[in-house]
Amino acid sequence: MDDFMKKFKGEQWNRWMFDSIPMLDNQTPLEAAQTPQGKRKLEELFAIYDENSSGMEGGGGGGMNCNIPTRYAKWKLGFGPGSEVEFAEEEEIFNHAIMNDDGMRTTQRKQRHTKKLEKKKAAIWIPRRCEVPGCSKRGEDVKVCSKCQCAYYCGREHQAEDWKRHKLDCKALKKASDYLQPRSFLPSRELEKYPIGCFPVPSSTNSTEVKAKAGGAKCFVCHSSSLEVDITYTECCNLPVCDNSHEYQMMSYSRDFCQRSHDRYTSCASHCQEEHKGDWRDCVECNNERDGARPFYSTNGFCATPCLENFLPQGSMITFGCDSEGCKNRMIPGHSGVCYNPDGTTVCTSCSD
Repeated sequence: MDDFMKKFKGEQWNRWMFDSIPMLDNQTPLEAAQTPQGKRKLEELFAIYDENSSGMEGGGGGGMNCNIPTRYAKWKLGFGPGSEVEFAEEEEIFNHAIMNDDGMRTTQRKQRHTKKLEKKKAAIWIPRRCEVPGCSKRGEDVKVCSKCQCAYYCGREHQAEDWKRHKLDCKALKKASDYLQPRSFLPSRELEKYPIGCFPVPSSTNSTEVKAKAGGAKCFVCHSSSLEVDITYTECCNLPVCDNSHEYQMMSYSRDFCQRSHDRYTSCASHCQEEHKGDWRDCVECNNERDGARPFYSTNGFCATPCLENFLPQGSMITFGCDSEGCKNRMIPGHSGVCYNPDGTTVCTSCSD
């Protein structure tokens, strides 16, 4: 089969995998394969295809028929028998449509996963606790500041008490509300999910879960599956992540590449790279304050979980001020434009000229 035909077939197969189908309640086959009900509907759909002479091929991938083979589709979706060896020819065709000129696979994220990545790029972890030092109220006992959505208080009394400090943060955070994505969390629940010392996550845990899911592993950042992008595992925490750094354009500073962003913008990765001991979340070197505000590298959306609460003390600032005399602008680490001067001062982009 020539390259043109492989690409043509591969495009048809990819389109089928990611297009909504009315018989599947307007879900894509990949989405339907996630639930028992969806799998039953897929089986019904496959039966119709197999009965229809113009439908899918019964097994192999040869000939001029450009519909995805039924047996291969079931295996690809995670609920049919087979192996990469058995379906090597079909895999080559499927992947041929998403290879660039250098023979590298190109990212084919679904729209909802692209949106999820955009949210993670703008995310900031916010502990769900009253910000007044000494107050023990947490969870359902606190309410968020209606203006900035980034600070919690147990009542108006404590909110008023903290206003002199918080108003500096509040104004800047409200201005950034169009793109900033606060992610509230309860420290105790995060520790239940990721106990201290759990990283790197054992490979056996991942492999068992991966084999049971359609599309294989899913990126812990954007949730894209291995059908949309190549998946690798982070060296630091051994979590599945998008392996598409080869598409990164130099000097673009794009954060569309999950592995690259995790490696460069998280304390989790730097802790591993610098060969620190223990868990990054209770490492003083990894969680020290940077730029006079809460550490961006421990609280951004590319972290699987945030640092410990003691590194985000009650009443600590989220933003930091511009060092230019008379400037009242405040910046959000990792989310605002910042210029570092040779004299060690840090200024906003408005004062950098």
